[in-house]
Amino acid sequence: MNGKNAKIEWAEKIDICNRLANFVQRKGSQKKAGVALDVSNATISQILAHNWDLVSDEMWRKISSSVGGSANEWVMVENVSVTEKLMKLLNESQSMALVFGITANAGSGKSATIAHYVHQHENAFAISCNEYMEERDFVMEIFKAMGREPNTTRVYPMTIELIDILKRTPFPVLILDEADKLKNKVLNFFITFYNQLEGICGLNLIATSYLEKRIKNGAQNNTKGFREIYSRLGRKFISLSEVNYTDVLKICKANGVDDEKVIQDIFADCENDLRRVKRRIIAEQRKRQVNG
Repeated sequence: MNGKNAKIEWAEKIDICNRLANFVQRKGSQKKAGVALDVSNATISQILAHNWDLVSDEMWRKISSSVGGSANEWVMVENVSVTEKLMKLLNESQSMALVFGITANAGSGKSATIAHYVHQHENAFAISCNEYMEERDFVMEIFKAMGREPNTTRVYPMTIELIDILKRTPFPVLILDEADKLKNKVLNFFITFYNQLEGICGLNLIATSYLEKRIKNGAQNNTKGFREIYSRLGRKFISLSEVNYTDVLKICKANGVDDEKVIQDIFADCENDLRRVKRRIIAEQRKRQVNG
C-alpha cells in the first residue's frame, strides 16, 4: 500500500483478493471469514468474483490489513527467544490438549506470536482480553475468533453452544491473551472450560507476570475460583525469557536493517521492548527510502 489516502491500484486489488481467498480457505467458509473480518458475506463474494466497482478503497485497506500475507508487511521472525518458546508451547497445547499458564514481559512479542500462531494453524482461536469484558462479551469474542455466530445472546446457552462446538472441532486450542485484565467472574470461565474440555481442547492463559501474582494471591486469600484455576494450571506458570541482543539482531536483519552500529543503537535504546525495536526499524526503513 502506498499510504492511507492513496488509491488502491488494480495490481494491489489482485493481491488482496488472492490473500482473501487464502484466508477464506483457512477459515473454512466465507461466512466464518466474514465474521472474523467483520465484513459482510456479500462483500467477500463480490471481491472473490472480481466485482469490485462498489468496493471502497477503505474496505480494501481493511481487508488487506486483516488477512495478512502482504509482501510489504512486517517480517515475523520465529527463531527468537519468546516466539520460539511460545510457538512450541502452543503447538504442544493444541496437539495434546494441554493447559498452560504463560507469562512474558510487556513488549516481548507474545501477542504478535499468538497472532502468528493462529494465522499458521487451523482450529487455533485467540482473543485479546480487556478489563471491560463482561461474561457475554467474553464468550462472544471467542465465537468471533472462531468465525461463528451464536444462536442466542444469553450467556448460559451461548456457553453451552461454544463448548459443544469445541468438542466437535479436531484438535482445538483456545488462547486467552492479556488474561490478567479479566474481571474475576469472567476469569472463572476458565474453570468451566477446563471441566468440560479437559483432554479435548488446549487452554492457555497468557499475560504479564501480574497474572501469576494475582492467581497465587487469590488462591492464598481464598478468592472465589482462584484455587481451582491455580490447581488446573498445575500450580505452575511458565515464564518466557527477556528479549536479548541476538533476538534484536535477527529481527533487524529480517526487516532490512543490516548496519551493525545501527542494530547496536537499536538494542541499547529498546529496553528489551520489541515495540520500540519495531518503531526504530520502521524509522530506519523510511530514512533509507527518503535518502534513496
